[in-house]
Amino acid sequence: MPFKLARILLGLVFLFLPGLSTAASKPNILLIVADDMGYGDLSCFGSRQIATPNIDALAATGIRATTGYVSGAVCAPSRAGLMTGRYQERFGFEHNLAPSPTVTPEALAVPKDERMMPAYLKEAGYATALIGKWHLGGSKVDWHHPLARGFDYYFGRYGGHGHFPTVKSKSILRGREPVTRIEIPYTTDWYTQEAIDFIDRTPAEQPWFLYLAHDTPHTPLQAKEEDIARFKHIKDKKRRIYAAMQHCLDENIGKLVAHLKIKGQLDNTLIVFLSDNGGPTTDNASVNAPFNGQKALVLDGGVRVPYIFSWPAKLAAGETYHEPFISLDLLPTFLAAAGIDRKKV
Repeated sequence: MPFKLARILLGLVFLFLPGLSTAASKPNILLIVADDMGYGDLSCFGSRQIATPNIDALAATGIRATTGYVSGAVCAPSRAGLMTGRYQERFGFEHNLAPSPTVTPEALAVPKDERMMPAYLKEAGYATALIGKWHLGGSKVDWHHPLARGFDYYFGRYGGHGHFPTVKSKSILRGREPVTRIEIPYTTDWYTQEAIDFIDRTPAEQPWFLYLAHDTPHTPLQAKEEDIARFKHIKDKKRRIYAAMQHCLDENIGKLVAHLKIKGQLDNTLIVFLSDNGGPTTDNASVNAPFNGQKALVLDGGVRVPYIFSWPAKLAAGETYHEPFISLDLLPTFLAAAGIDRKKV
């Protein structure tokens, strides 16, 4: 398992000090993943068309990393590498898998013997939750479910990207059961409220790990009318809706961070924000500038993504990190932050 903690988070030398494994010192860990977001679609990464003040503020409290990569150029393989800390090719998860006559249901998932990020953290006393897109197991086989892979709580979808879900589709699950009513009509808003609810019901003395996997701004391009109206000056319809989706994502990240501050948890919460891969520029009008390529291509536009690290109690604010690293480094970084002996992994 790769470990480049010193190269990724320059301010984390304190992790090697004694007493790190005590419950009081364990940070909460919030991993926020956008879906198909372009490298150049955050104002803190150069966008002059889409303002993202809340994400920018998050970067201002920590580290903006400009040379971060993911292990796959499409959704599921990238997430498989992220969750296992291993190149997904090592266990045959190189493509977005879908049911077909040549693929058995059991094969539509990360193999059962591959241990995932939440399992390590749960063992160390963390409450664990996945809210949003799973995409690492897509059949009714029990061990495909997030609750069988280390998560205590799950709310979201196996795949699928309709941003205005319906009860009829039965695509939104709470635990193992489809929801019976739509409580909040737009998924980005709903996922954020679920995240807040999970944080609120976790005992104050227990650290938590939350994997918040938004399906924004993946197609279909769907946004709330009031958000679209903000970008009426953008002539291209795809780009206009995409910008509205980005705006909503930014607002919701701001809402979640504000809630952590109100609860007094922000200082000791390690927040990492990234996209699962580069933007598919033709499909969703994303911008990967200044790089060539897009989603599904192993060029910088497909696998180089924005990263933001924030941990107010421990990380210096307003830093920019230019050295290369990869999403596989996040798992050992989180284990170190949680005081978990990596030799036992």
